[in-house]
Amino acid sequence: MRRLANVLIPLPKKIEQGERSFSVADFSGKVRIVLNHTCDMTEEAKAWIAKKLFDEALVTLTDEDGVYTVTVSVDPDCPDLTEVETEEGYIIRTYEGGADLIGKGAAGAFYAAVTFADMLECYNSSVSVPEAYIFDFPDFLWRGEYMECRWGSEYMTKEDYFKAIDYFASQKHNRVNIELYSCWGPQFDEDYAGNLFIPVPGYPEAKKYHNKKYYSVKEGRWISEDNLLAPMFEEDFLGEVMAYAKRKNVKILVGINSLGHNYILPKHIPEIASKDKDGKPKRGGFCTTNPKTYEVMFDIYDYIIDKYMAPNGLTEFCIGLDEVSEEDRCECPACAARDKVELQLEYMETMLTHLKSKGITSTRVSFDMLNHFGKLTPEYRAELEEKGIADIVNISWWSYTDAPNLFRGHPEIVNNIFTGVMKPYSGYMNWDITPDCQLNIRGCMKLAKEVGHTKAEPYGMYDLAFDKNFATFADIVWNTAEIEKHEEFNLRYAERHYPDKRTQALEAFDNMFEVMRDETINNYMNRALRWMAYYMYCYKSLSNEDLMAGKKNFSLKNFPGEAFDRLNRKDRIDFDYLTRHHRMAKEAMDFFENSGRHDEFNDAWILNAKHYYVLADEYIGIWGRYREYNDGIIDAYAVIAEFDRLIKQREELMAFVEMTKFRPNSYTMLRQMSVFRQYFIDVRDYMKREVASGNARPKLDMTNIEDIVSPMFRALR
Repeated sequence: MRRLANVLIPLPKKIEQGERSFSVADFSGKVRIVLNHTCDMTEEAKAWIAKKLFDEALVTLTDEDGVYTVTVSVDPDCPDLTEVETEEGYIIRTYEGGADLIGKGAAGAFYAAVTFADMLECYNSSVSVPEAYIFDFPDFLWRGEYMECRWGSEYMTKEDYFKAIDYFASQKHNRVNIELYSCWGPQFDEDYAGNLFIPVPGYPEAKKYHNKKYYSVKEGRWISEDNLLAPMFEEDFLGEVMAYAKRKNVKILVGINSLGHNYILPKHIPEIASKDKDGKPKRGGFCTTNPKTYEVMFDIYDYIIDKYMAPNGLTEFCIGLDEVSEEDRCECPACAARDKVELQLEYMETMLTHLKSKGITSTRVSFDMLNHFGKLTPEYRAELEEKGIADIVNISWWSYTDAPNLFRGHPEIVNNIFTGVMKPYSGYMNWDITPDCQLNIRGCMKLAKEVGHTKAEPYGMYDLAFDKNFATFADIVWNTAEIEKHEEFNLRYAERHYPDKRTQALEAFDNMFEVMRDETINNYMNRALRWMAYYMYCYKSLSNEDLMAGKKNFSLKNFPGEAFDRLNRKDRIDFDYLTRHHRMAKEAMDFFENSGRHDEFNDAWILNAKHYYVLADEYIGIWGRYREYNDGIIDAYAVIAEFDRLIKQREELMAFVEMTKFRPNSYTMLRQMSVFRQYFIDVRDYMKREVASGNARPKLDMTNIEDIVSPMFRALR
C-alpha cells in the first residue's frame, strides 16, 4: 500500500493514513457516486472519478446499493472546514464501503474528487483506496498558467485546449491565461514570430499565417504547408474553451499585448503604427496620440469581452506592456512633443479605464515598464486611485533566472503596493531541448510569500516535457511550507510516477536536473540550449526601413559555425560540459526506456533525455572527427561514416518526436531538427563528391560551412 504523503502532488495540508486498504471494485465492477449537491463542478467531480475508475479497471457506475459508494457534498458549515476561508477547501474520509468528499464550496468538492482519484490504486485488476483522512485548502488564491502564443499554440485545436485544461485542473489550477496576441523578432521564413488568434473588428485582412516545413521520417518525405491560420482563428472556439474550463473551476483570461511585442497589428493597420521622423510606419509599436489607435484597441477588447468573456462570467484581462522597446517609440510630431513616460502611462491608464468600464475587475500589467519609470510606488497608486483604476491593476512580477539573480539581482524591487501576481518560468520552449525551472519557481514563490502575494501565474506552454516544473509550482501554491523542500519533492515525484523503481527514478531525475538546469544562474536557458541547440541561431536582423518597404534581406547567424567556435571558449562551453551531459542524459534515457511505463508521461521524459543525449553526441562526434581529420589521423571515409551514423541517429530522434510529442508542439521542433539533419547530409555529400572527383582530402572547416550547404538547408533556416 502506498503512503499518500509520498505520492500526492500537490501535497495536502493534513494526511492521516491508517494501516488498512479498502476494496473499491474488482475489474469490470461497479461503484456508486452520490451527489448531495448538483452543479456543473460536482458533476465534473463525479465524471473525474468515474474516468479514473474506468481507465484503471473498466469499473463503471451504478445506482444500486451494496457497492462502494462515494458521496460528494458541498457543506460550507462542515466543522472541519469552519476556519477555511476559501470555497476551494475540502476534506476526504475513506472507510469500509465508501468515502465522503466534502467541499467548502463546489470548487472544493471538485478538488476533493481530483485528490480522491489520485488516491485510487489498481493492483491485480482490483481498485483499492487507503484508509485515510485528508484536509486541504490552497495557500495561493489564484493559481494559474500563462499559455504564451509562440510556436505550437498556433496549431492547437479545441480538443488540444481541452486536454491542456484537464491537465492544469488535475494540478488544481483555477486560472489559465491564453495569450491571443503577441509578437517576437524575425526568425523563420523572413517573418516575425507571433500570433493573432482572434479577428480584428473592421480589419479582416489582419491575420497571421503560419507554415509547416520539415522532413518527416515517419512519412519519408518533406512536409511543406503554407498559409495556415490558427484553428482558434478559423473555428472561433474560444468561448467553448472558456465554458469547458469553467466546469472544472478554471477561469480563462486572455492577453492582448501591445506597445511591446507588437508587430502584426502595425503591419496590417499602418495608420496606428509608430512613425519615424519622416512619417513612415515603423516595424512595431503604436502611435498613442492617434485616436484611431484607441478605437482599434477598444474594438478588439469589446469584441473579446462581449462575445466570449461576458457570457462565461469572466472579468480578468491581461494587457502585457512588457519589454516595450525604445526603437518602437513613435516619432510623429504629436508624440515627439510629449514626454515618452507620460505617453506610455497615458496609454496604459486609458486601456485600464476602458476595461473597467466594460466590467473588468482585474487586469494584468507587467512590472518592467512601470519599474523602469519608477512608478511602482504608493504615490503612483494614489494617482490611479484618484482616477478610479488602481483596484483593477494586477502587477505581473516576472523573472526567469534562479536565485540570487532573480529580478536581475534586485529582488528587493518586488512589492505589494499594487496587487501582485508572481510569474516564474514554467517552460515554454516546447520546440527545443527542455530547461529545468524548479529553482526559479521556488525562488520566485519564496519571494512572493515574503512580500505577501496570494496570486501566481507561471509563464509557459502546455507540454508534458515541463511536467516537473508544473508539478513543482502546483505543490508550492497549495502548500507554501514545501517551498524549500526540493529534495523531498524529488522523492515524492519519483515515487508517484515510478513506485516500484523509486531509487532508480530518483537517480534519473537527478541526472536530468543537472542536465537541464542553468548552472550559471544567469539565464533561464542552460548552456546547451543557449549555445548548442538551434533556437538562438534562427533569429535574424533586418532594418526597419527594409522591413516596411517589403524587402527581405535578413542576415542569418553562422550556424553551426558559431556553435562549434564556442567549443574552445571556456567562458561558454567545453568538452567537459558536453561529455558530462552526454553521460547523464544517457543514463536517464536508459532508465526511462526500460521503466516499464508506456504512456505520454514516460515518453516525454524519454524525449527530454534523448534530445540532450543526441545533441551532445553530435557535437562530440563531429568536433572529434573534424579535429582528427585535420590533424591527419583519419581519412575522409571515416568522416563520411560518422555523418552517416549521426544522420541515422537524428532521424531516429525525429521519428520519436513524430510518434510521441504533443502534436501542435511537434512541428517547429521537427523543423529545427530538420536543420541539423540537413547540415549532416550536406557535409557528408560534399565529402562524397570531393572524394569521387579525385580529391582524397577535401577541405573541412566546421566553423564555416556556408559554401557547401544546400538550398534546402537555407530554406529551413
